[in-house]
Amino acid sequence: MNADTGTVPNEKEIERLRKVVKALQADENLSLKDIANESGIPPGTLSPWLDNTYGGNNANVALRVQGWLDTRERSQLLQSTVPNVPDFRMTETSKRIIDAMEMAHLVGDIIVVGMGPGLGKTSSITQYEATRPLVFVATMTPATRGVNTMLSTLCKAVGETDNKGTPALLSDRVIARVRDKRALIVIDEAQHLSEQAFEQIRAIHDTTGVGIAMLGNEDLYSMLDGTGRKSSFSQLTSRIGCRIRQSSATERDLEIIASAWDVEDEIVLAFIKKIGAYPGALRGVTKTLRLANFLSPDDEMSLQTLRAAWSRVGSGVAGGA
Repeated sequence: MNADTGTVPNEKEIERLRKVVKALQADENLSLKDIANESGIPPGTLSPWLDNTYGGNNANVALRVQGWLDTRERSQLLQSTVPNVPDFRMTETSKRIIDAMEMAHLVGDIIVVGMGPGLGKTSSITQYEATRPLVFVATMTPATRGVNTMLSTLCKAVGETDNKGTPALLSDRVIARVRDKRALIVIDEAQHLSEQAFEQIRAIHDTTGVGIAMLGNEDLYSMLDGTGRKSSFSQLTSRIGCRIRQSSATERDLEIIASAWDVEDEIVLAFIKKIGAYPGALRGVTKTLRLANFLSPDDEMSLQTLRAAWSRVGSGVAGGA
């Protein structure tokens, strides 16, 4: 029976499905809640259906169970064929970002990093957080622009479970978590913050001496240290110990990423460098290489395959490649 056909299962098929689900529970140590979450079937329906005590329409439940099993099988098949993205690679750009964060961490300074899209900013933060102690990462969004919402997000990042209250209370909780510790607070996507939120971060730094790394897009750099800089940021900008601005990937960045995918052909490498010059840079290159490997998993990477992949990944990029 296949759920896509909509064929109503008979009692024999329903009982077979019950056995399949129970075997899956045992083999993969799945709880009833796990299956309910994956399948969308409420536990109150699933449990009696499995025990053959369900008073409703057992055939309808069986169709939903079969649909879940079919989707699960297709998902596992796809995951087994799509190549994994290589582990983190220390590109030139990542090293610049990580070195700046380490400086802020060790000496308790403030740094600002403004990056173009797809240059590995977030993966560099993840790598630093995974390999250093006392690193607290808070990612901002338009919804966390204000002082209160920023502090609430920061409370969660530093491990403070109580993230409700006035700005003064929230600030005190953050300060208590990082005071007298050689810690680093990383504010990712900091371009979303308001002037007052930036000033609050400065106040936390002044009170505790904790390292602060503010990372975001190039707008962040312009806001704090470029032509769009406001005089109201003068107290904050005077405390910045390191500034990095970068719009595009370096040639060496692209060579390192290509090497991670075992690309050796110089013509293919040249095309990868061309892709890397477009907005999205390393992210676009990685997506293209992954799709190219999926399209031709058993063959050496060819320019034709790479072009085919880029035509799908980069179709929304002005000018193509």
